[in-house]
Amino acid sequence: VKRPLTAEDLENGITVKVTPAAVGEDTVVTAVVTDPQGNTSPEGKDNSTVDLVVPGDVDGDGEKT
Repeated sequence: VKRPLTAEDLENGITVKVTPAAVGEDTVVTAVVTDPQGNTSPEGKDNSTVDLVVPGDVDGDGEKT
């Protein structure tokens, strides 16, 4: 997502929606901020693993059986 960073963003943070990776795989998000003069921040990075398996779901319908 490329857009200007506002004072409100700095105060409240921002939310960026991403499409998760496949079940069991890491979703990685990286961010860099560039000012109007072209100076860039160090890269920020975070990750999560998607787990869509319902404990006790023996038939794969997404519900505990």
